Amino acid sequence: MPKRRKFQINTEGVVPMKKLRSRCCFDDIPQEILVVIFSFIPKVELSRNLSLVCKKWKTVTSTPSLWKSIQAGRNIPTNVLSKWVKESPLLQEIHLVNRNDTDEIVGTIGKYSKNLQHIKLEDCWGSQKSIYIKSKNLCNLVQRCRKLSTFHFSGVKLLSCKFFQLLSTRGSCEQKRRSCSYYGPVNSKQMKSLLQSLSDSELYGSASVAAAEKKIFVELDNQSLQNFDDLWRNIVSDGGVIDEVDIVNVQ
Repeated sequence: MPKRRKFQINTEGVVPMKKLRSRCCFDDIPQEILVVIFSFIPKVELSRNLSLVCKKWKTVTSTPSLWKSIQAGRNIPTNVLSKWVKESPLLQEIHLVNRNDTDEIVGTIGKYSKNLQHIKLEDCWGSQKSIYIKSKNLCNLVQRCRKLSTFHFSGVKLLSCKFFQLLSTRGSCEQKRRSCSYYGPVNSKQMKSLLQSLSDSELYGSASVAAAEKKIFVELDNQSLQNFDDLWRNIVSDGGVIDEVDIVNVQ
């Protein structure tokens, strides 16, 4: 006959419950699986919440593969976003929306994001004091981020002509040419700088500025359009190949 299990009863006549294991089942999940799970969670949640759960989760949330893409609105402080960029060596795409610290962030991107391929800026100011984005930081971005191929700007103000000149020579230091697309505002002076640089570039040569069909698409007002056509006729000849430079939403 099996022995009966003895229970200790306290003075109030209550049988105490058995203590539960303190160890959480999440501790047993392999790090590789956690990385997959965390990839579906917004970056702000990774940084603010999950990284504080335990040492293991803090390590997992810092996995570079989780930070290949960053999207940040005005709710992300400048110092936090800068930290994200600095600690994301595999960053390939960044999307900034409604920010007034673009000069600082773009400067940080130029220093740390060598693998960046796409950048998108929407309704961003250079700083709290100026709507214009500084030429120096944009130029550094083009020169240092050699894999950067897509610039998508909307609702931003640019004064730089040198930035557009540098766009025309993208890939000149690469063994393999890379296509480069720019979507955003451009004025007639910037367009002239771009086209002149394309024409003078040793990489392409004046005869290779255009192929059988135009590779540069532009929407300009009537006055600027006339100036552009004059410039185009002066530098375009038959034949040749050009990496794509799409310029749209021109104001």
